[in-house]
Amino acid sequence: MGKLEDAKELAKTMVDIGENLGLHTVAVLSAMDRPLGRAVGNALEVKEAIAVLRGEGPADLRELCLELGSRMLALGGKAKDLATGRQRLEQALASGAALAKLRELVENQGGNPTLVDQPQLLPTAEIQQEVVAPRSGWITEIDTAGIGNAAQILGAGRSKKGESIDLAVGLEVLAKPGEWIEAGQPLAVIRANSAAKAEVAREAVSSCYSIGETKKEPLPLICGQIGK
Repeated sequence: MGKLEDAKELAKTMVDIGENLGLHTVAVLSAMDRPLGRAVGNALEVKEAIAVLRGEGPADLRELCLELGSRMLALGGKAKDLATGRQRLEQALASGAALAKLRELVENQGGNPTLVDQPQLLPTAEIQQEVVAPRSGWITEIDTAGIGNAAQILGAGRSKKGESIDLAVGLEVLAKPGEWIEAGQPLAVIRANSAAKAEVAREAVSSCYSIGETKKEPLPLICGQIGK
């Protein structure tokens, strides 16, 4: 949602639907003023998810997974409270149990579990192109919808039914709101299989960034919760 108040209204409606069906329902409002994690694109996001399960990966993605996962365990009766749920999740990450579960899920669905341990074997784009900052300053905003549109231009998504998807393409977001950037420093990296599409996407991503002289604090990762 573009506005927090609209997100709250939608969340309340969804929680009411669940509760009216006799289901204990909670909605978590998370920040959408910047992309979550770094990766945007199919194989890129899978690689990033595997990194989180290895105990690596972007801190914000890991934190949101722990926040949502602890609530799911508590709601499902598998943890007495959020703290206990979070502890169980952190133990699963540290012990390797979380990664082992992914291998199991992939194999049970007819996939190749080897890719969990060798994500470099996932599809990789041929072209890599940086999007650099035109000037120094604070990153004040990122048009997240525009970032998604840029990924679609590259072929990571469909604009209409029937279009093919290129699993290898996408982009990596290197700089986010609240961070200082120097002129010429990479804002993002385009990963493409078409030079023409890479150039169009590069211009699109560049236009998604607003750089100013005054630091603007981004939204907190968790903006609120509807339901108890």
